[in-house]
Amino acid sequence: MWDGAILQELISKNIMINGQMQDYAYGELKTNVFVALTCGGISMHKGIGACQSQTEYVCFPLELIILNLPLEV
Repeated sequence: MWDGAILQELISKNIMINGQMQDYAYGELKTNVFVALTCGGISMHKGIGACQSQTEYVCFPLELIILNLPLEV
């Protein structure tokens, strides 16, 4: 499930707070939540980009994905 190299490095390290090493690593606690934020923007009218558009309206969808929910959720 967690196959990215950066994420693997992160979850293999113990957490350090104020110079003190904790007894747990990132992602070990049930209360840990990993999220990804994606966003994009498109002009809704008259062309693809804002330079081609003659309207002041744009659409910027935001998506927040909770990565460590069970697959069935």
